Amino acid sequence: MNADTVSPETGKFAEESINLSRYIHDIAEQYPFAIAAIVNRKPVNFATLNSFVGKAVGRLERAGLGPADIVGFRFKNQLLHLVFVLAALRSGIAHLSVFQEWPHKLSNDFVNRVGVKIIFGDVAWPESETQTTSLDLPALADDPEPGDFPFRGGQDGAPILFVLGSGTTGEPRIIHYDAANLAAMVERDLKVRPIGFQERYFSLVAFDFFTGKRRALGCLAAGGTVIFTSTSASVAALCDYLAVDHLALVVNHAETMAGKFKGDRPRLPRLKSLVVGGSPISEDLRHRLRGRLSPNLFVGYGTNEIGEATFASAEIQKLHAGTVGMPAPGVEIKISGPRGEALPPGVTGEILLRTKGMFSGYLNEPDATAEVFREGWYRPGDLGYLTPQGALVFKGRSDDLMMIDGISIYPREIEHVLETPPGVKHAAAFPLRSAKHGQIPIAAVTLSDASLGAADLKSYCYESLGPKLPNLIMVVEKMPRNPAGKILKGDLLKLAEKELRQ
Repeated sequence: MNADTVSPETGKFAEESINLSRYIHDIAEQYPFAIAAIVNRKPVNFATLNSFVGKAVGRLERAGLGPADIVGFRFKNQLLHLVFVLAALRSGIAHLSVFQEWPHKLSNDFVNRVGVKIIFGDVAWPESETQTTSLDLPALADDPEPGDFPFRGGQDGAPILFVLGSGTTGEPRIIHYDAANLAAMVERDLKVRPIGFQERYFSLVAFDFFTGKRRALGCLAAGGTVIFTSTSASVAALCDYLAVDHLALVVNHAETMAGKFKGDRPRLPRLKSLVVGGSPISEDLRHRLRGRLSPNLFVGYGTNEIGEATFASAEIQKLHAGTVGMPAPGVEIKISGPRGEALPPGVTGEILLRTKGMFSGYLNEPDATAEVFREGWYRPGDLGYLTPQGALVFKGRSDDLMMIDGISIYPREIEHVLETPPGVKHAAAFPLRSAKHGQIPIAAVTLSDASLGAADLKSYCYESLGPKLPNLIMVVEKMPRNPAGKILKGDLLKLAEKELRQ
């Protein structure tokens, strides 16, 4: 292996080793002094990372864990978290990550449903209902140097990773993956946005989240450098100081940064990719990001179950306004009608996806797993249409579809119109129950032009929406979002109900 063949563009994940930890170990063997991570501005080379991983393997083994067991991680230190994830992958021990900011009941329910044997972490968790072991990086560094050990994680289809997803019954579903699922997703990520040997990747998506974890593992598998930081320095200043090549944000991060820089040239011109996701991105924000931060803006569409499904470079975004992109390599997209028939370009229907490396299923929910598959196609529950050129336009969740007096209204249809006029940053549309009409469309917007008002927006939108015009348009200071950047429409609905009562 040489520096030119490190990238998984060669397909080595499938040909040589599905176990990502082995691939990263091999890079450490051949390029020990290459930088694997920068932690609070201090470099950690691949040899040091590999040593830490070996010591973590020893910790797992001394805790009595084997390939039949499941371990939980709850770390504040992202490098330590990465080390133990790689150790679990290397040992063939399935794992899950518990985000520190989750409420204790949700965290304990997740851990108990999966059947975690022990939890490793670096912060106290007295509310845990499962045995916990606390340690920090200096303590791990004092462990004896590891000897040779086998790579047990492999190709038998056994679960290696559990992720807390969303649910339609009130109880979150738990998604699980095997080694082949994870490797295929990582390989697809890197084909969409390649990370070169020793290029630097910085993400504001925490490693606890599946997307943050998957992309960090992909960066290392490509021989790149992952940046972890707990400093309060500005993102732009860190990008300058650390010579960042690839930056990943969610929409609320992107909006904050786009509001800070208003010059006539991009603030981060050296970026090879600026990846923004988590929720739909307005045309206005896309335009501001390309002009103020980086011309190399990438947006896309995907789910935890399948990973990256589409991608849109800046060129694709300019050709197809509002699109979430073309299919990622190896991904097939079908727009389905109510009887499963393929719909022609321009007609909205259910989005179906098919590719190598889809998730293994929902834990202990065979009916739910079967429900989201149709003849080999994955059904994420989203609506959209394809342009004649094959670009996907996202229209929203199928369970968010509104019906008013028999008229179907897609939330994204309203949001797209509201986000068109200058001065509107973001829009969110959602239904309010009505005894007379069934549902009434409501919308909320955030503004960059304080002179705009709800009456102005209603007047503007009427020509495009007609009877689909929102009954109420609320101007809010900022959109409520979850840690992954998705807008919390339930919180907006409560605001709307309160405003309508007044």
